[in-house]
Amino acid sequence: MSRTRTARSIAALAAASIGITVVPIGMQTAQAAATPEGFIVDFQNSAHRLVHVSPGLIDVSPSFMDAQSSPSVVALADGNYEESFQAADHTLWIANSAAGGQQFRQNCSPNPVPEMPGTGTGIAVDAKGQVRVAWAESGQESGVNLTVGVQPQCGFTEGAILPGTTPSVAALDPDLGGFVSAWVGTDHLVHGKETGHAAFTIDTHPVAPGTSPSIATDNVSTGNHWKLAYQDTTGHLVTASSNGPLDVTPSVLAPNTSPSVSHVGRTNIFEMAFVAADNSVWVDINGGGHPIGAGLNAAPGSSPAIAQDRDGSGGWEIAYQRSTDHHLVTADSLGNRFDSGQVMEDNTTPAIAALKPTNIPPFMGTGQWQFDQQPPDNGFAAYAGSWPHPILALPAGHVIQLTYPVVGTPDSTLLFVKAGHTTAECGDPSAVVALREGVGSLTAPQLAAIFGTTRPAFFPGAPLFERFCYIGPNPPAQVFIGVTTG
Repeated sequence: MSRTRTARSIAALAAASIGITVVPIGMQTAQAAATPEGFIVDFQNSAHRLVHVSPGLIDVSPSFMDAQSSPSVVALADGNYEESFQAADHTLWIANSAAGGQQFRQNCSPNPVPEMPGTGTGIAVDAKGQVRVAWAESGQESGVNLTVGVQPQCGFTEGAILPGTTPSVAALDPDLGGFVSAWVGTDHLVHGKETGHAAFTIDTHPVAPGTSPSIATDNVSTGNHWKLAYQDTTGHLVTASSNGPLDVTPSVLAPNTSPSVSHVGRTNIFEMAFVAADNSVWVDINGGGHPIGAGLNAAPGSSPAIAQDRDGSGGWEIAYQRSTDHHLVTADSLGNRFDSGQVMEDNTTPAIAALKPTNIPPFMGTGQWQFDQQPPDNGFAAYAGSWPHPILALPAGHVIQLTYPVVGTPDSTLLFVKAGHTTAECGDPSAVVALREGVGSLTAPQLAAIFGTTRPAFFPGAPLFERFCYIGPNPPAQVFIGVTTG
């Protein structure tokens, strides 16, 4: 614990010495199955705060964002992530999870870097660890190259950008490094710039008003392909690529929404997420579009974000604002659905990235998960606990088995709360999973009902969190259950 505080203090002092404004990490609320395993999602909530949702953890940042702007996030090779966003004072900010979640305002000495109101940012990192941030500044598409660790410096411009639009950027060849960016020019056409190549313009099919392009690369040295997607003035999804013709797809998008594109697993295969004209959320893989599921609709004016699974298997995860309650929700290619319970700001877009597996081997072993008694909830004896306990400095891993051994509390049963439910619902059998003392362990389907996956993951700084109700005589102050990880 003291080591973490010391690292943050050192980071803050170092930042102050070079003229960066620093904001510490925000209020954290651990929640089971807040997102699917292995992803980070950033978004602006209805109170205009930047929110991070990662496995089992929701962090409401102290920073206020510019209304109607959207953040951007990218995974780093060491398992951390870097993000960028526009603050309420229309300045560019960067955060790095390795720095304890602290947020740094970028300065072009001695002044902060300004952003055009109502626009978002783009962020990418290449294999050499260089970070590129793209944003709209004073009518120009601007960029800055940063080293991980957040060094303040002035940026550069790549061309005129249409007010109210957001640029997109992606990393290129893992051997050579570099980036490719795309934005909407004042002529309403898509413009782009690729490291080592001349600037390009898509001189047909102008971009629909109020929308922005998205670009992604397959990031392989054998081809270095990129694909961009956008909505044209006829409402159609249009794609362009580094090695193919312009494609006007039959898919029609909802007004004022933009698509998101991601590489998915194989060379030159890309998946796009978008909101169709009826507000249903769709995916399109190389021109074949379909809804992601019945009744999965986005709020009008909001756009989705897509990322590939971190194992490169070809799976995907989509984050979007749900139409009914405006919550940030996610859906994946296996049919899993997750509700963060967090209300998004309208007319904004979330950002999503697959966290990279770290080089630390997963923690394998057994232990005791400590649950502490909470105030009674709707008449039930409620308990809550996190794994691993904060005093345990464990690397990342997965929980693969939970047991309730005989510990001197005969005739007791634990009612584990399923994802999306609370201890106030322990009287509803459909909202809980029961485990009696000394009777076996939770099954894989039961783990999935509680955590949203049969192998819930925990990470340093992002433990698993769960709640249950205790049914039995004399509820103790603490309950310990057996946990096996691998």
